[in-house]
Amino acid sequence: GAEPEALKLDDRQVHFPPPPGAELDATIRPGDLRPETTPAATTSLPAPVKAKGRNQQQFEEPFKYISGDHPEVQSIEEFYKLSQRFPRDRFMVRNALGEPAKTIYYTSALIRDILVENEGKGIKFIHGGVRMFMKQDVQGEGVCRWRIQSEGMPILEGYVGEGRVVRLYKRATLRKLLVEMFPKVTGDCWKELGEIGERVRDIGMGCCVLRIEPSDEEDGFKERVVLPLWRSLHSLNLMLAKEDRTAMLLRIFNENVPLVNNHHPAQKAAAVVDAAVAEAEVAEAETAANGEGSGEAAAVEKSEDVEMDAAEAPIEAEASSEQL
Repeated sequence: GAEPEALKLDDRQVHFPPPPGAELDATIRPGDLRPETTPAATTSLPAPVKAKGRNQQQFEEPFKYISGDHPEVQSIEEFYKLSQRFPRDRFMVRNALGEPAKTIYYTSALIRDILVENEGKGIKFIHGGVRMFMKQDVQGEGVCRWRIQSEGMPILEGYVGEGRVVRLYKRATLRKLLVEMFPKVTGDCWKELGEIGERVRDIGMGCCVLRIEPSDEEDGFKERVVLPLWRSLHSLNLMLAKEDRTAMLLRIFNENVPLVNNHHPAQKAAAVVDAAVAEAEVAEAETAANGEGSGEAAAVEKSEDVEMDAAEAPIEAEASSEQL
């Protein structure tokens, strides 16, 4: 058995001479082949993309810490009445001048020491810190231009003074704030905001901390939630993106309803009609699921009532928005 196999190995044909165009060098091992020793390989590769910035590397904004005596930090401290227990030496910006331009970050003491110690020593840091404050356009004098970012809210909210805190206990109130963007607080409109109406009417312009407190009531919450709230001249608004609003409506209320923008009355009326049509479609689906009988008749009757409400929604848009 072993002898025929050996003969077969000896009888193998050697691929020599090499194919045209190939050059073999017995002194070079395959592992020694490098791009610089193989001109064909270097010419076939695409040209490398030139990196931006100094030393042919992508430029990254430096990490610069600002003092607690900086005027912008002082304005934040005065407006939010920050507790003395909150550290003032961990605020950071991302620019060479070290001046707050758009964003103020916050880091732990350990991260601060690492970044400061290694500044200018050739170590490249890409990310660091949590976005604590974002600059916001304001409409009046004496209003802090820095609003609390959602990322930094869990860190800061416990140190904010009561003067900038709004407390909410009912699910219906939160649902209204999620569905409606920029609800009015001027005139008697604050009454439509329920339990927080008087508070948001009297509070000054600027960013607030909305504390959703747990309650034993049927319409209450089991866990505590904190969100940023902005009080403008005529309205207020949760500082949440539309995607986050929709996600919270699904998670908390199991609802997928269109959002209402009170800045655009036409869009507001259209959203009310869309909501009514969506309810009608749900009713039709329930009819198909329940089959024949009294359940089907009740579902059809409900669908017809919703369609009538949808037709009257543009006329009674203000009253319908109460249901949102």
